[in-house]
Amino acid sequence: MSSAFHSYELLVFADQKVRSNRALKKVIAQSPGKTRITVKPEDVGDLGVDLGRGFERIAGSRYKPKLQGASRLVENLRSVQAVYELNVTKTIWETITIFPVR
Repeated sequence: MSSAFHSYELLVFADQKVRSNRALKKVIAQSPGKTRITVKPEDVGDLGVDLGRGFERIAGSRYKPKLQGASRLVENLRSVQAVYELNVTKTIWETITIFPVR
């Protein structure tokens, strides 16, 4: 699925929620020594807000393009997946990417 936030403000809201609801700290604790981690929707949970929308492929695969149909709109994405990387110089976790998911 390809997705996008409804607004920049919702992106910032989601990133701050991941940082404040302990999801980021939990994944960091489970990944000792790693400097790049992925926080998944199951770590974050439902953030209680319609963050964005996305499009998913219907049937088929890139290897069998004749089986593919038009993309399907998926609305009301209420969680996120994000990648963070440790800036060792500043000792802070920087957001590399974050996007809304189901």
